[in-house]
Amino acid sequence: DDLVNNIYMVSLSLSACNVTSLHDLNLPNLRILDLSHNSLTTVDTSTFHTPNLRVLRFSGNPILSIYGGKSLLNLRQVYFLDLSKTHMQTFDGDMLAGFSSLKLLNLSHTSLQIINSTGFNSTPGLEVLDLRGSPLDEFPQDLLRPLGHLKTVYASNYKLCCPVALPDDFNTKDCIAPEDQI
Repeated sequence: DDLVNNIYMVSLSLSACNVTSLHDLNLPNLRILDLSHNSLTTVDTSTFHTPNLRVLRFSGNPILSIYGGKSLLNLRQVYFLDLSKTHMQTFDGDMLAGFSSLKLLNLSHTSLQIINSTGFNSTPGLEVLDLRGSPLDEFPQDLLRPLGHLKTVYASNYKLCCPVALPDDFNTKDCIAPEDQI
């Protein structure tokens, strides 16, 4: 209740507070929200009423899914989203439909195995993608191709750094992954 309609709050860290669910978060001037290392298994992005939010951290939660969809406009200013160390196994591009300004996405050290065909279509401005330490083995061949602003990729699977999979103007030296053993 202390957080409801607080117009003065700009940064909020609820890291390691055993948060299990999110309710309507109406913080109009909030810029940074850290919810890492809690017990969140799902995130309903429609509960966020934070139109000025720029940085959102969920690292270390047992998150399996994010939903809320395209109707959400209150996360359109988020440029950094940290989903590292979550239990998400499948990534559906529609999960991030409300994150239209996303530039940095951290999916490192997740349980991520599959990225579906919609990939990162809802985040065309993505510049940095971190997939290190995720057992990703199933993804569309042209997964990163539509990302014309992509500058850096970190991956554990060298196939993500294949020039055919990357945008046309991407410098392959900026795709950091182990080399093909062959």
